[in-house]
Amino acid sequence: DVEKIETISNPSSKYEAQGTAGIINIIFAKNKTNGLSGDVNSFTGYEKEWSYNDGFNLNYVNKKWVVSLGANLMSWAGRNSSAIDEYIWHNNDTINFKQENTESKYRFNSQNVNLSADYKINDNNSLGFTLNYSHDKQPNIDNPASITNILHSPYISIDSSYSTKNVSGNKDNSLSSSLYYNHKLDSLGGQYTIDFDFDWNKSNSNNSSLTQYYDGYLAKFIRGERIDAL
Repeated sequence: DVEKIETISNPSSKYEAQGTAGIINIIFAKNKTNGLSGDVNSFTGYEKEWSYNDGFNLNYVNKKWVVSLGANLMSWAGRNSSAIDEYIWHNNDTINFKQENTESKYRFNSQNVNLSADYKINDNNSLGFTLNYSHDKQPNIDNPASITNILHSPYISIDSSYSTKNVSGNKDNSLSSSLYYNHKLDSLGGQYTIDFDFDWNKSNSNNSSLTQYYDGYLAKFIRGERIDAL
């Protein structure tokens, strides 16, 4: 906020007598942000899957108004791979659980919009509002099932196996707004504010897991288990 600082060793008569030994004159910068301003950002990347994150922000300022509008659009994706090879001691026997390497995809989408405005009624009173909306989504992706083989000592042949397929998807929508009035009581920072707020949120999720058990390596189907979480 400070544009420059001057030192005046011989102050003129317009300054108080106490300053005859010297004056430090602090000159504040004028408000140079009036008018329309903004910025745009964009990111695109690829790591086995395409991702992007784009947005903008606009601001308008004058003696009475401060208005801001922003939006963001994002899609983040990637892949995970996992494999398990563990030995578990059970009933005087060591069992080998070996999960084959499995690669799965993931994706997350998000859209956000925000708007705010502040109106200066006078030096002591102002009125404003804010509005924010967001939509987040994790879409269902048909990833392959993971296969786990069970071997007993001496771990030469596969005794049994099972496959597990997970499906998950989530949606979330939220909206919030605020209307406020502010009054300054004095120059020392005293003030009071009247505020009205509104919040709304709606979420949906669809998660399920299907496990199928077999004799040998996916040879003879024994049974299946399905778990659904809504």
